[in-house]
Amino acid sequence: LRDFFKILPDEYRFAVEFRDPSWLKEDSLSLLSRYDVAYTIVDEPLLPPELHVTTDFSYVRWHGRGTRPWYNYHYRREELEPWRNRLEELSDRVDVVYGYFNNHFHGYAVHNCLQVLEILGIITPEQREVLEEVERNLARPAKPVESLSIYMSPEKLPKNVRDLLKMLVSESRLRRAEKMGKNLIRVLEKSENYLSAEVKEYGVVIDLDRRLILHDCADWERVRLEFKLCKHIAALLLNLDENYAKNILSDIIVNRGLWSFRRLESPIEK
Repeated sequence: LRDFFKILPDEYRFAVEFRDPSWLKEDSLSLLSRYDVAYTIVDEPLLPPELHVTTDFSYVRWHGRGTRPWYNYHYRREELEPWRNRLEELSDRVDVVYGYFNNHFHGYAVHNCLQVLEILGIITPEQREVLEEVERNLARPAKPVESLSIYMSPEKLPKNVRDLLKMLVSESRLRRAEKMGKNLIRVLEKSENYLSAEVKEYGVVIDLDRRLILHDCADWERVRLEFKLCKHIAALLLNLDENYAKNILSDIIVNRGLWSFRRLESPIEK
């Protein structure tokens, strides 16, 4: 790390974010101070939110408190309230405090940033208007995007798994699913109408009786609102018995309006 700091250009300012608790020691912090590099203060499951000041500015990152992954997360206001005292302390010790939330595709970063400004009592009238608009939009229920395939009759369905998947998965996601190794897929429970599995570090539950799919990758949050599948679910279905996979996919396509695609909130029990 010292050798790296020696070659940093002078015209930029830098912050280091550690990703292992072993770095949290006096030698590391002294090294940051010596080279005028900021310690990145974090809110995350791995490291504690310790306030270490090593230069004339502070850099705070709110990663989220999710599980798989951390960053697919929307902070509640009560989780942000404790940061009032921390940020006020930092502002007394440094010239500038930078704060960043993960740039979440649902706009959670915008909402949480504005909430922090409000908590600190420094929100402007214009920012308050935006905050109110954001909260109205977040409270609005999402409308699933339908497609003509909802109305396809069973006899017109494709006869193989890949072609069925093409109706529910983008071509790029399907290609990535086909490249995913079988060693990354583990079926935990399987019956005629129920399947639970792990794909990489993510969980998948497919319940045909309830017409329900639960999953927890970040891409799932994007595609599920359009009643589409992500690469992890596609990879799982490609590696199942063909008739079993076809039965699942056919029912989703023919009865798509009856299915629910939801987020898996807790790890699958093994």
